[in-house]
Amino acid sequence: HDFSIDEELLKQYYEIKEDYLQKAAAYTININFLEMSQVMQHCYCLSSEKFTITESLIAGKEETTIIFCKYRRSEEALQQAFPNVKITTFAKSSYGLNLQFYNQIIYFDKTFDYSQRDQSERRIYRTGQTQDCYYHDLSGNVGLDSLIDTNISKKTSLLQEFKKELSQKNSFEVIMDAF
Repeated sequence: HDFSIDEELLKQYYEIKEDYLQKAAAYTININFLEMSQVMQHCYCLSSEKFTITESLIAGKEETTIIFCKYRRSEEALQQAFPNVKITTFAKSSYGLNLQFYNQIIYFDKTFDYSQRDQSERRIYRTGQTQDCYYHDLSGNVGLDSLIDTNISKKTSLLQEFKKELSQKNSFEVIMDAF
């Protein structure tokens, strides 16, 4: 499900991006891609349209929906907005829990970590599940979300994806294209 990031948050996203890129171009920092992407993603994690879409997806399905998020801010805001829905982070619930009484997952925040995504899907689609399972991704109108979606769909790690891109282009082109 595509959403448009709130204008002010989108502005902040591009300011963060530009700041990182300027510092990298001036050689004042070495870019840590994971750090940069998390800072950028964190700035729009509470975009209002994400809540609107989430509300429409859970309507009448509160008892069977689990929402995975990445950031504490997201978790707290979701718990307040949807008190009757299971809200959890990838770190807490993607491994080891049997959640087959849920049949719908909403990925409120994205993760580059394919193993977290894979394990979270397996929490509801397992022996004992009697319902069809539904998985919903919320994707913002920025290159970062597209990159994460592509990364997950290709089942590759962030590092592998950047290594591939870097072998074909220079690092500045990769950054500009990705974000």
